[in-house]
Amino acid sequence: MKNICKKITGIMLITILIASTNIALAVTQSEIDAQKNQKSQITNQITEAEEKQKEIEEKKSEAQKQVENISSQIDSYESQIDDLDSQIANANAKIKEAEEKIEENQKEYDKKQETLKKRLVAIYESGETSYLDVLLSSSSLMDFISNYYLVSELTEMDTQLMDNLEKEKEEIENSKKEIEESKETLTTAKASKESITTELKNAKSEKDKYVAQLSEEEKKIQQEIDEIKSYEKTVSYKIAQMEKEYQEYQKNNSSNNTNSGNNSGGNYSGGTSSYGFGYPVANHATSNEFGIKKSYYHSSIGHTGLDFTVREGTPVYAIGDGVITLNYDNPKGWGTNLLIRHEVNGTKIYSFYAHLSSACVTSGWVNKGTLIGYSGNTGSFSQGAHLHFEIRSPGPSWDSNCRNPRNYLP
Repeated sequence: MKNICKKITGIMLITILIASTNIALAVTQSEIDAQKNQKSQITNQITEAEEKQKEIEEKKSEAQKQVENISSQIDSYESQIDDLDSQIANANAKIKEAEEKIEENQKEYDKKQETLKKRLVAIYESGETSYLDVLLSSSSLMDFISNYYLVSELTEMDTQLMDNLEKEKEEIENSKKEIEESKETLTTAKASKESITTELKNAKSEKDKYVAQLSEEEKKIQQEIDEIKSYEKTVSYKIAQMEKEYQEYQKNNSSNNTNSGNNSGGNYSGGTSSYGFGYPVANHATSNEFGIKKSYYHSSIGHTGLDFTVREGTPVYAIGDGVITLNYDNPKGWGTNLLIRHEVNGTKIYSFYAHLSSACVTSGWVNKGTLIGYSGNTGSFSQGAHLHFEIRSPGPSWDSNCRNPRNYLP
């Protein structure tokens, strides 16, 4: 963000400087190129910002999906908690019902046990009276059978009564225990789900904050993009104005040389090519042709131009109308050199002059035949006094755009 802000500030300063420039001053092609380069940088900044915006949108989309997923999980767990609450309530009701039944059966059990106890006490208090006494006291066989049946029934009823009471009590106690265990399990499950729900709600809260932060960052990026695009329009408008002024300047000053060179006409011997170009030197003899291979050539295509056989200090001329785009002194390579950009039928063609002993021009527009420098033997690539001359098209870069100069000269 800070880098983008710094870039915007720089663009604003450039825009102010452009706006404050007196339009009456001559505009050069190099100045227009500088503004176009600035516009290209602005476009790159817009691209970077839009890529950042896209990245934020993707992060925001993913975060929103996670929020929706967490919300769905929260709803699911809250539904399960409600179900568990219902089951716990049912368990409590069953426990209460079982407790009431146990209490009722306990009363019945106590009542029957009291009756049995009274019966045993009565038997004990009667002394030697027993079931056998009852049988032996029968007055007849029918009375004996009747008494025997009563004694048997009574014994069986007492035994069954005791068994039933114990069984019922055991069943109720087991049922109550099972319900208690179920209730405990449900309570534990409910507590677990409530804990998970709390964690999910906290996670959702964090995700919501993250989404809000991304939304704010997204707004800032969009604002910066809008500002940069606004500056881009300003620079584009200024470039259009400068190009218009430049065209007027060329039209009104085509017969004048804006540099300190002179038009000797010596470079025109031999005619003019279909591109409108002449020779860079009066002597057209060459020592090395384009494309020849030698061990000391650094290019993959071999020799990248023509070497004109001229003595040191021979005048060198612009082969055609154009703009100086490079004026450089490189002792480790081409030595003192110049690069001129020409435009022929909408195509950019660059002429390159190397190993100069000195240059007469520095920048701006030059006409065909303008004296731009003198041949020499500067730079580590030079093997003696000569002029190394290249044609590059459609771009100015060395090697990949080098073309055979013979195809462009008369």
